[in-house]
Amino acid sequence: MCRNSLRSSSFRRAGRRQRGIALITAVLITALIAIIAVTMASEQQLDIRRTGNILDRAQAWQFALGMETIARLALRKDAENNKTDHRMEEWNKPVQFPAPDGAEGDMIGGRIEDLQGRFNLNNLVDEKGNIDARQLQQFKRLLTQLDLAPGLAERVADWIDAGSTPHGLDGAEDDEYTRLDPSYRTGNTYLVSPSELLLMMTKEEFQKLAGFVAALPRGKKTKINVNTAPKEVLGSLEYLSSADVEQLLKQREQLEKQNSRGFDKIDEVLDLPAFQALRRQHRDFERYFKGCCDVASHFFLVSVFAQFDKGEITMRSVVERSAPGGGKPLRVSTLLRTQGDY
Repeated sequence: MCRNSLRSSSFRRAGRRQRGIALITAVLITALIAIIAVTMASEQQLDIRRTGNILDRAQAWQFALGMETIARLALRKDAENNKTDHRMEEWNKPVQFPAPDGAEGDMIGGRIEDLQGRFNLNNLVDEKGNIDARQLQQFKRLLTQLDLAPGLAERVADWIDAGSTPHGLDGAEDDEYTRLDPSYRTGNTYLVSPSELLLMMTKEEFQKLAGFVAALPRGKKTKINVNTAPKEVLGSLEYLSSADVEQLLKQREQLEKQNSRGFDKIDEVLDLPAFQALRRQHRDFERYFKGCCDVASHFFLVSVFAQFDKGEITMRSVVERSAPGGGKPLRVSTLLRTQGDY
């Protein structure tokens, strides 16, 4: 009787333990399923949000491309209407408007800048890859006006030229750059973007210089547009004093305010009193000035910002507008497209 009672009690205790284990197991399985479900739901939300961001960015990119197309059409229309380029023209005015079907605050904005109002860094070398001494001196004068070391001009020229021997006291070739960490070598070819200057100078130096230089296509010597160039770029020209530049800028501003135009011909500049004096003083001044200055441009920088919901794009495009002639039609084409800085 006692044995049966003990055995029955043992069975009951064993049964209770098994039911306890089963209950704990069920709770653990339920908790595990809940954790998995929450994780899957969280990942799904992240995937949905990530996909939404990608779609928003893709939409913003399409808006940016559309704005670039509008800019190219504006430049084509301008060339069809006149043969000069100046700051009072429609293409030089920034535009901004709400993004189609976007939320409140979504917008598209853009502006066009004349890259021939800047110093073309690729003019530092000729078609054979040799340094152009006259262009090098002009670049040094520009650096001096910006309170930068003129020796930087030699570093940039060495980066572009075909030789491997440093030019001047401040030049630099592979021997200097390969000692850096990380090391690299000179390009020995034309620049694609002014941002490459960061390989040759500090960020602070680049920021002071960036708005005054361009890197236009290889093998194409470009002229400076006197209608759009800032004082610093005009002041880098040979023979010109600060007083000569001021007279040019004063006349340009007067034309803009009174007639909404710039100089129609380069001879208008040469007819200014200060420039007539330069023509008398320097036999080759007129030939030099006409050889490096113009009143029309062919290269432009299109800067676009587009925001659509959580997607934001900053795009910059270098656009070339070729002049018609020789049976060739007027063309406006994109040469370079980049996100971020030019």
